[in-house]
Amino acid sequence: MLKENDSKARILIVDDEPVVRNLLRELLGGNYECVEADSAEDALVLLQTETFNLVISDIQMSGISGLEMIPRVIEFAPDISIIMISGLQNIESAIKSMRAGAFDYITKPFDFDHVESVIIRALEHQSLRLTKKLYENQLEELVTARTAELHEQIAERQCAEEKVNRMAYYDSLTELPNPTLFRNRLTHELFSSNGSRQKSAIIFLALDRFKNFNDTLGHEIGDELLRGVAQRLTNSIRQTDTAAYFGGAEFALLLTNVGGAENAVKIAQNIKNALLPSYSCGGHELYLTASMGISMSPNDGDDCQTLLQNAGTALYRARQRGGDTCQFYTTDMHEIAFKRLSLENNLRCALERDEFILYYQPKVNVQSGKFSGMEALVRWQHPKLGIVSPNEFIPIAEDTGLITPLGEWVLRTACRQNVLWQRAGLPALCVSVNISLRQFQQTNLVEIVNQILVESGLKPEYLELELTESSIMKDADQAIETLHRLKRLGIKISLDDFGSGYSSLSYLKTLPIDVLKIDREFVRNITTDFKDVAIVKTIVTLARNLELKTIVEGVETGEQSAAVSGLGCDDLQGYFFSKPIPADSFELLLRNQQPEIFARPVQSNKPELCKQLKHV
Repeated sequence: MLKENDSKARILIVDDEPVVRNLLRELLGGNYECVEADSAEDALVLLQTETFNLVISDIQMSGISGLEMIPRVIEFAPDISIIMISGLQNIESAIKSMRAGAFDYITKPFDFDHVESVIIRALEHQSLRLTKKLYENQLEELVTARTAELHEQIAERQCAEEKVNRMAYYDSLTELPNPTLFRNRLTHELFSSNGSRQKSAIIFLALDRFKNFNDTLGHEIGDELLRGVAQRLTNSIRQTDTAAYFGGAEFALLLTNVGGAENAVKIAQNIKNALLPSYSCGGHELYLTASMGISMSPNDGDDCQTLLQNAGTALYRARQRGGDTCQFYTTDMHEIAFKRLSLENNLRCALERDEFILYYQPKVNVQSGKFSGMEALVRWQHPKLGIVSPNEFIPIAEDTGLITPLGEWVLRTACRQNVLWQRAGLPALCVSVNISLRQFQQTNLVEIVNQILVESGLKPEYLELELTESSIMKDADQAIETLHRLKRLGIKISLDDFGSGYSSLSYLKTLPIDVLKIDREFVRNITTDFKDVAIVKTIVTLARNLELKTIVEGVETGEQSAAVSGLGCDDLQGYFFSKPIPADSFELLLRNQQPEIFARPVQSNKPELCKQLKHV
């Protein structure tokens, strides 16, 4: 029961239905002082003249609604707690009210235990806020009283700390960070980029023949030369990068987010070019060259010490080759950089040489066990390298813009193939085609899709375009307009990798899509991780409420198939059913009309998994 307070809290009940007001007064009147208002307008008048601890208001009322009343209540009484009453089956309006400033909500018909719990929490929340405000006011007064004294003390301390930090972390000769600060920044960069695709490069740089200058011209000339090199290095890198002096004739550079080895090579060349012009030191015109060793994270190590050691080893190899050169830690890294350049050159001619082929992977309906669709996936059949993984050539195609003509070829080829299969009497299935960000941003994308449908003769209902959340959210308003135009063609739209990107629920309800494709990341451990089970179930429930289909990708085992099937997903896709296979092999699957594996139910032999599924 509600606990009696020595001084009863005052509750303002706002509802245009007398029955509701009377019911709440009967429930709460014994423990709280209840005041009623039959409209938001009357409630606002009372709030200007009386003090309340809590407002309980209906969301839907004639005149000013509960939602509209919230900001006005907060304006008059910022410390008051607000509980909204929702009579709707969904909680969308209740969530809107909480976003507007309400503390919580209760639903009709009332569950007294729930009402009691919410009110207690709301009053406790208000009490804590008032206490916090009191303490903040006291603290502010104390701080104000000591401001002048503290300002002086802080200024003196900051000045001392700056001097100490400068001495501890910067070299006094070159004014560059010293090895300690360099290692700290490298460690921080490695920690920040952990788990991402972001790559960093560490360059150890040694000045060739610097000892000769020092021994011949003296240390003062040598020091002046080092300061000149430090200035040029600082001017050659970005603000996010770090150049440090490691003593003697050695410097180190930390290049963040370089993308890959080929970019590190370009930056190293820029540094080399910056060091080439002559240095005027003590009346002498001096020329320098430098040797560089490069290590890359995470390829050559995932900790500071390993990366520095590997860069040093690479520097030693560069100096062994006579200096004035750049060497990666391993020849493999060097080869990868040049392999990418080679792939890029070959990729530009691959379309003309007809080197691309399409593989197809089936989608399986959970209820019938039959094919419900297929996804078209591009492969590169290189004349010398054989089948090149999409993971290798798709990023290159995206960086160079070649993804646009390649994507159009994939779309056209998939539509033509689907028509050929249908005309051969095979089952009519919807084919899914991935659309890249560059394609989606084309102003004439809708016209291109429509033209391909007309040329191929494929009915629009047998084409589904898959787009990632990131490509849509790049420019959400423009994306929604483009999607509406595509939908008017009669095709389907699928949101790929849902849950791995933005997952913006506010935009999801406005997107004209048909399918949510649940990312494979939630399937990998679904038989052992209850959180993955809960996430997939939540997405499925959300999709059903929005009248969307769900398809789960990455299903590789029978256990995974059983798990996601039990969660109410519509379709499944993954290696458990079939790997992506060439068109002729896929045609055999269509003609055989499902291997046995598609028709048989898959049961889980893990009782703990079954138990989890029952409670989701």
